Amino acid sequence: EFFVMQKYRRSGVGTWAAHRLFDMFQGDWKVSQIRANTPARNFWHRVIGSYTHGEFKERFNPKQGNPSQYFSTLSINGIKK
Repeated sequence: EFFVMQKYRRSGVGTWAAHRLFDMFQGDWKVSQIRANTPARNFWHRVIGSYTHGEFKERFNPKQGNPSQYFSTLSINGIKK
């Protein structure tokens, strides 16, 4: 779960925290949102896109239609698996 309180949104703290987590826990990532939560979808597209330089895949759950973004911090940070 990842949540930024309303009063801290648009301050950069969410992006900073997400990027720190990606750096701390190197590996393959899947980040999912509820389809109807447009602000969350926009946030994650922006944050993951900036972290990966656009190198992520998005897939939708066939039953619920919820989106998930897939990427690896290992390839982004030049670490060989």
